[in-house]
Amino acid sequence: MYAFGLYTTPDGWGYICPTANTEEGLLQKYTEYIQRGHNSDMNSLRWGPCDWIYHLEGIDFFNDVEKIMVDRYYYFFKDNDRYLTDEYERDNELILQTCIEALGELDRKFIFGKGESRESLVINIFKGDRGEQELIDYAKLLNPPNVYNRFKEELIEIYKYFYKMAMGLAEEDEISPDEDFTVLRTLFSLRP
Repeated sequence: MYAFGLYTTPDGWGYICPTANTEEGLLQKYTEYIQRGHNSDMNSLRWGPCDWIYHLEGIDFFNDVEKIMVDRYYYFFKDNDRYLTDEYERDNELILQTCIEALGELDRKFIFGKGESRESLVINIFKGDRGEQELIDYAKLLNPPNVYNRFKEELIEIYKYFYKMAMGLAEEDEISPDEDFTVLRTLFSLRP
């Protein structure tokens, strides 16, 4: 396994579910896409949980969490203005902190392994239509520095790939070293 995390909505925590992937699962999904005629780069699938083989695996263990999230949804959205309140923001922050603490506790209990096995795994909180800065921030909180740095570099390479596609550049074309992650993230929205 190279990735494990919790997956949720981009804002508002509409649900929380488990997600994970392996190198073998990544290759399997990539092969499926190529066989269907999709022009895909395996690295572009690497950090997209919805494309993972083990996305939602173990979802039944989250049934109680799902009930809480549904009740929460009706509480905040039944009254159209309630989700605009400070209470809603505090509630979102509490959920985030709870998820971070839960993943951290599992990590401290070595559920994700020790040494080399832990070093090969990125733990994170993934959001649909994610904000990449959040993804990086959560990775920094949840992983050892070398795992975090590797993850961040992989994301930068993925954005370079999409940037080159959007700009009609060849894969071997160099991008200016001045292009930082923020610029690449912004340019990603230009992808065809």
